[in-house]
Amino acid sequence: MPNGRVYEVGINETVKVKTGWMSRSYVLFAGMPDERTYSLVVTFTNVHNSIAYNLFLPKSQTEVKLIKGRMIVHRVTPTGLSFRIEGTDKAMGRAPL
Repeated sequence: MPNGRVYEVGINETVKVKTGWMSRSYVLFAGMPDERTYSLVVTFTNVHNSIAYNLFLPKSQTEVKLIKGRMIVHRVTPTGLSFRIEGTDKAMGRAPL
């Protein structure tokens, strides 16, 4: 995923954040449980091993630190999320998202 590109996703839509030889990382927008909180699901798969976790974040938080970079949130609405990913290059190591 190139830096600088803005992505728009709706509820339950997934964006591939990072792809490796046999690994994949995704971010899913899970909606807004209330007017001040939004939810993201982060998944990482490497061959037959997978992890996933759900983040509940305040709407005022515009930066989400990921192990392989950071997610800059531009806009959050009850039906969609607009963001970009920065710093997913190889220089940051091979740890999961």
